[in-house]
Amino acid sequence: MDLRISQARYIAAVSLAVDVKDVRKYLTGVHVTLLPGGGGARITASNGHILLRADDESTICNGDFPASIVQFTPDQLRAFKKKSNLDKPVDLTIVDDKTMRVEFDYTTSNAVIIDGVFPDVGRVIPELTDRQPLANAIPPALDQDYVAIMCTAARTMSDRASIRLHYSDALNSVRVSFPQSPAALGVVMPMRIK
Repeated sequence: MDLRISQARYIAAVSLAVDVKDVRKYLTGVHVTLLPGGGGARITASNGHILLRADDESTICNGDFPASIVQFTPDQLRAFKKKSNLDKPVDLTIVDDKTMRVEFDYTTSNAVIIDGVFPDVGRVIPELTDRQPLANAIPPALDQDYVAIMCTAARTMSDRASIRLHYSDALNSVRVSFPQSPAALGVVMPMRIK
């Protein structure tokens, strides 16, 4: 049950959406699962207000790898986020139902596997359409910190921090695309303004 994520940048970028203090344990980790059809890995994280997802089609999987919510240590995440480490692979091995072995940059350490079910995030990801918002449509109010996280994710996945916001109206989620990283996406929930 081994999985090789081709580049640490995917985990580094997606982990920006993790909420380490949330009481909902499934939001304190990174969800790693095989892509439908088994041709790579899908890496997802959410704090309930934003979501980041990256598909790594270059992932190599030896055997069956069950969907897992991995709580990486702060040291592991710092190592993944170093600019000199972004292109290095990350090897994940399930040791038991609570432990994931992480091999990265000539070091081996353990991460915790969260016992829980990751939410069905497909329900909150807005579909991309060719339709433009109406000329008089009010754009959604977004928390600037969440938009900044999306820009940081873009810089982590590519050398450019370009993002594109797709919205239909002020009440629905905003889909974030990353032009330099088309296999990634983000979602920002709108603020409720009274």
